[in-house]
Amino acid sequence: MGEAWDKNPLTAKIIARVMETGHIVTSPDVICKPPAVENRGRTPETEDIEALVGVPLKSRDRIIGIIVGGFQYKRKFSTEDTDLLETLGCQIGDAIHHTQLLEKMDKVSLIDDLTGLYNRQYLEEVLENEIDRSLRCGNSFSLVMMDLDGLKTYIDRFGRQSGDCALQALARTLKLELRKMDIACRCSGDEFGIVLPATDAQKAQRVVDRIRAVFLETFGVKSGHIESPLGLSAGITQFPQAAVTAQDMLYLADSALYCAKKNKRNKSVLISDLTIVPTSQTYREAQQVYSLVKFVEGKELFTLGHAKNVSKISGLLGKEIGLSVQELYELHTAAFLHDIGKSRVPASLLTKPDELTREEREIMKNHSLEGARLVARATEFRGLVPIVKHHHEKYDGTGYPNGLKGDKIPLLSRIICIADAFDTMIRHRSYSAAKSSKDALNEICKCSGTQFDPRLVSVLVAISGSLN
Repeated sequence: MGEAWDKNPLTAKIIARVMETGHIVTSPDVICKPPAVENRGRTPETEDIEALVGVPLKSRDRIIGIIVGGFQYKRKFSTEDTDLLETLGCQIGDAIHHTQLLEKMDKVSLIDDLTGLYNRQYLEEVLENEIDRSLRCGNSFSLVMMDLDGLKTYIDRFGRQSGDCALQALARTLKLELRKMDIACRCSGDEFGIVLPATDAQKAQRVVDRIRAVFLETFGVKSGHIESPLGLSAGITQFPQAAVTAQDMLYLADSALYCAKKNKRNKSVLISDLTIVPTSQTYREAQQVYSLVKFVEGKELFTLGHAKNVSKISGLLGKEIGLSVQELYELHTAAFLHDIGKSRVPASLLTKPDELTREEREIMKNHSLEGARLVARATEFRGLVPIVKHHHEKYDGTGYPNGLKGDKIPLLSRIICIADAFDTMIRHRSYSAAKSSKDALNEICKCSGTQFDPRLVSVLVAISGSLN
């Protein structure tokens, strides 16, 4: 009855009285045909109402809302009725207040205290959302990772407080120079991330140049006569031309930033300039990748997010052992694609609650070969074929499809194998309950040297604190 009730003068009177008294207000004597002056505002939706009651929704003795109820028969409210409604009003009010607090805490947990910008966690969420939107709309977008050069020297010269002022000044510049649709985040001490929707890498570079010029012009050092040690270096990557996952984008933009700082401070580097990854990735191929992964996860609901998690865990392992940017790119992408062969497996097998028969296991094992065939169809991904094909090989040679052993198994396949197993164990499956991260890690350790590369197991243990 929403709008009609809002305009009803009887409702307004009840609300005003509740606000005035802070208690339940009843109107059992309201009849269906009141005087003409009261009849204005009545509608067919409210003209049969014989009684009204207004219940305050309270939290900590403060009214945060009011519920107005109507009855199509005359009634009087007993003390028991009003006590019950009062109690319900307080419970509902507390629930609403608690929800509001949680929402506020969630927002606060995503905000950097010093700059007021979003943090790294929010940046990762935005990237995932922007990838989905880009695939739907056919737009490219760019990620910029930006570093405030010379901050340590600046702090040594002028003090910590001055360093904080520099970071806050950069944050203000970002807020002023970026569009409302752009997202700026502070990722770490002196590193910032910017998501630029519907923007290619070349346009992103011009945006960075403008931000750099404005910041360095408006923010000087204390005396105004000393040359500032500060500068802005940036690394830029673009979806889908250079990357197909959020983790790819972060690693590639970070790598471009590293090159910018290493070669010459206060400059921007596009990942495409480094020629370390293919840059002709098409929307069609990116859409095919995501649609296949989502199709598999749709068939096997308890694996929702599995591909992204395996990609992320694989990346942590790869970074820890010192893989190159090119290898990390291949690792992230192959890990994201590792199970697309399951799109050829009947859903009844993927969700079967009982143990698979021998014949069913053979069908399931075939998914790594099917995945390799699907990956080979996309020109940009053909180099990933052996990685996807062999991610179920075991270190002792008892895996599939070819029974490869030890170092004969591609390194990136060995990494994906251990990441896949870990994420699978901490998820609820149709045939087993989820394990804790600690129990899953213990299981991995038990299989060191048989199923998994023992060197990688040691690395997984070393970075286990980052896996949650």
